[in-house]
Amino acid sequence: AGETVNATAAFDELIFEIWCAPTGETVGGGVIGVATDITERIQAEKRLLLQNEYLSALHDTTLGMISRLDLTELLSDLMTRAGQLLGTEHGYIYLVEGDGEALERHVGLGVFGESIGHRLGPNEGVAGKVWRSGEVLVVNDYANWDGRVERLDYDVAIDAIMGVPLKSGAEVIGVLGMAYDAETEQRFGEQQAELLSRFAQLASISLDNARLYTASQQAMQRMDDANHRVTEQNQMLEALSTQLSKYLSPQVYSQIFAGKQMVGISSKRKKLTIFFSDIADFTETTESLESEELTGLLNHYLTEMTEIALAHGATIDKYVGDAMMVFFGDPESRGVKEDATACVEMAIAMQRRMRELQSEWRDLGLEKPFQLRIGINTGFCTVGNFGSQDRMDYTIIGNEVNLASRLESSVELGGILLAHETYSLVKDSVVAEEQAPLKVKGFARPVRNYKVVGAYDEGDVPISVEIRGAGIAGW
Repeated sequence: AGETVNATAAFDELIFEIWCAPTGETVGGGVIGVATDITERIQAEKRLLLQNEYLSALHDTTLGMISRLDLTELLSDLMTRAGQLLGTEHGYIYLVEGDGEALERHVGLGVFGESIGHRLGPNEGVAGKVWRSGEVLVVNDYANWDGRVERLDYDVAIDAIMGVPLKSGAEVIGVLGMAYDAETEQRFGEQQAELLSRFAQLASISLDNARLYTASQQAMQRMDDANHRVTEQNQMLEALSTQLSKYLSPQVYSQIFAGKQMVGISSKRKKLTIFFSDIADFTETTESLESEELTGLLNHYLTEMTEIALAHGATIDKYVGDAMMVFFGDPESRGVKEDATACVEMAIAMQRRMRELQSEWRDLGLEKPFQLRIGINTGFCTVGNFGSQDRMDYTIIGNEVNLASRLESSVELGGILLAHETYSLVKDSVVAEEQAPLKVKGFARPVRNYKVVGAYDEGDVPISVEIRGAGIAGW
């Protein structure tokens, strides 16, 4: 044609650039040709292209390390980029299971995509050998390789496989594998091994980061679940403790829950002021009432008296039917004199409230409203937990307790009777009249006692007392 032509041609392993030109102006006169060996240049260009692809993948993976914290998304992304880097659509990522006994395939591309979840042991298959050795493994004749896993049959014949370790520090945590099928007729060389190894190093950082993030998220979820369970349990315990608190004196309850008092059989000697009260002629007063009416009336009375007792700092020992037993000085004490004063002031407040309740009950049709009797004594008692290891009561025992009970039984209706020691502690704030000494069971000498008629801080106004019946109950 009389034109200059150039082309590239390959001969064996060499590549030539060929220029051919006519020798003269006459067509068909002759041709001169020059062939230049450009093998190194082409190979350099391929290396440069591959290097650019690697740098691009490196850049993308770096961004992925920042943006891909979800482990599943990161693994899929790493697999895709590794395939682009080596020009193949076949690859997989195995990760070491939590027990460290096996590898499990988490991601697969191409022929490996249908066997997600496949497990390998140490030294089993390419991935198993890489896991055990921690080194890169290249198999360019996979069909005849004696380490091949025979139980896996792929639709496409695999000619070459390369596996590289994914590490966290010095520990192998997974294996990245890439493969060429028979149709491509490609093989893995040193350059591909080096590029994939470098890629795997960066992928390991991304993977480690994602695993830590996943672990932290799981830990946070476990913590949230645990906090939720703890909150529920605390709410249950709070509700339970609120219910249990109704069976204990508030002071005892708070001491136990504050860890200041052990729940065990123990006792100690301590000076206390003891209070006993009951309703005079309770049976006679309530015999005309139905059980529902009686229950409501009695609970109303005990509620009113309990509120007054707690307001004055009393430790409620027990209720015995219509009777109440409380004491001052344990588990907390403001001082012996102060405890005695608080107890007497409580008794005065109870009698005052009883007069108000009597008026209310009369308006409701109760013919014989409750009449309250109160006895108070101060002295050394044994206080603590009594009972068995499985069932115990926090209470007080001793002669001084018995004396308080005897004083309550001996007082006139609507009255408050004090033992001599109690009176000596409160005489500066309470108006009281000494009564005839009482002969009390269990005490050799007659007991001096005093009837409260008022309190100085109330302007010396005595409590009004209605005496019904003749004299003091006998012994």
